[in-house]
Amino acid sequence: MSIVQTWSELTRALESHFGPSPFDSPMVELFKLHQIGTVSEYYLKFMALANISKGLSDAPMLNCFLSGLNRDIKRDMMAQCPTNLL
Repeated sequence: MSIVQTWSELTRALESHFGPSPFDSPMVELFKLHQIGTVSEYYLKFMALANISKGLSDAPMLNCFLSGLNRDIKRDMMAQCPTNLL
């Protein structure tokens, strides 16, 4: 057993033992997500949250993803008329 030294370590330890808090909503975090780094980093974070969110169909998920992209990338993506995230 290791000693927990930071709040984030404590949070991870508690979540790994008890599961995520019922007060956390992955969908809320998903809707607030914006690209900060690369598109790949954003996509991975987006998909991690999307996979644990329930009740979101393909079209709203695609719109949510596109809305979080940086402006220039979003414009280029919208011009391609994507139909899904795959």
